[in-house]
Amino acid sequence: MIERTAILTLATPLHHGSEKSRIRPESLPEGAKSNYTPHRRMPLVIKTGDLKTIVPVPIVSGNSIRHLLRESLVDITLSTLGLKRKDLPKNVLETFINGGGMDSADAAKNDDEEEKQEKAASKKKALKPSVPILVRDRETLRAALPNLSLFGCSYGNRMLPGIVKVGIAYPILKETEHLTGLQSTLSYSKDMTSFQMMTRHDSLKEDFEGQSRQSIYYIEVVSPGVQFFHSYSIDTLSTPVERSAMQLAINLFKENPYLGGKTSIGHGKVTTDQWYEDLDVSPSVYLDFLKKNKDVLVEYIQLWNQPEKIVKVVNNKEVVEFPTDLSSELNRLVQEREETIQAEIHKRAERYQG
Repeated sequence: MIERTAILTLATPLHHGSEKSRIRPESLPEGAKSNYTPHRRMPLVIKTGDLKTIVPVPIVSGNSIRHLLRESLVDITLSTLGLKRKDLPKNVLETFINGGGMDSADAAKNDDEEEKQEKAASKKKALKPSVPILVRDRETLRAALPNLSLFGCSYGNRMLPGIVKVGIAYPILKETEHLTGLQSTLSYSKDMTSFQMMTRHDSLKEDFEGQSRQSIYYIEVVSPGVQFFHSYSIDTLSTPVERSAMQLAINLFKENPYLGGKTSIGHGKVTTDQWYEDLDVSPSVYLDFLKKNKDVLVEYIQLWNQPEKIVKVVNNKEVVEFPTDLSSELNRLVQEREETIQAEIHKRAERYQG
């Protein structure tokens, strides 16, 4: 794996919401009832000298950071292809934004759909899917859209695993040195978080005197100045185009360095002084790939949700047939990626043989 790390220092309060615990937080103001959202925590082993204790410590989930990296690529990818979000059906757009859905209803409607396509057979009711299932196969999806290859996605009840692992961001404290590998003069304290009062203003709800009503709620935040250690890794057997896309996502994160919620009002801003080391490929490689294959990729994406255009009746059976010219181009992309991966495997073998 190729690993990159960063130290994210909070420049503004950080709020990363979580479910309420059964126990009322001690720092919650007396006037607050159930109108509060605590910060996300994870039980960690912290060390004080030789003493080890398990304490719920504020963290930032890898899933939330993974999502912001994924979404950072959406608009620039679509724009390079000459598309906009509004041009895509909702289910296709969701695949780009959050990796698509995979609930029981989707799975039931699309059960064994991939196998049916491989056997060139399909049930009538599967011709109007609510999720983008007509993607040909995993290899095509990975080769044609490096952004989905990076972070993975689901289509129907099928998964495309991502090749990027995004870690949890842990606070850098004296007591977490054994976890982060970094020294700190800051000790763990319950005071590293506090509750802030917020208000919601609803001008449509007015009292009898004509004054607008405000609802008060509280959010728990981590104090500015606290540092978090974060890492991500990408599979060594990735292509230059995929690493280029990842580098672009990291660069876009640096341009908009915010974590957690309430970022629209300034929460969660981090400094970028100790940022992730660059990968070995420029972001331009990914953008050039999109430009070079623009026509192929746009046609491919637009067919995902249009089974009426690629489902044919052959010998009284419905079969999935992508256009011949498009299939040829998609085969080229799959072959190019496979050849690149095989070259990487060969390089790795040579290192061990030497």
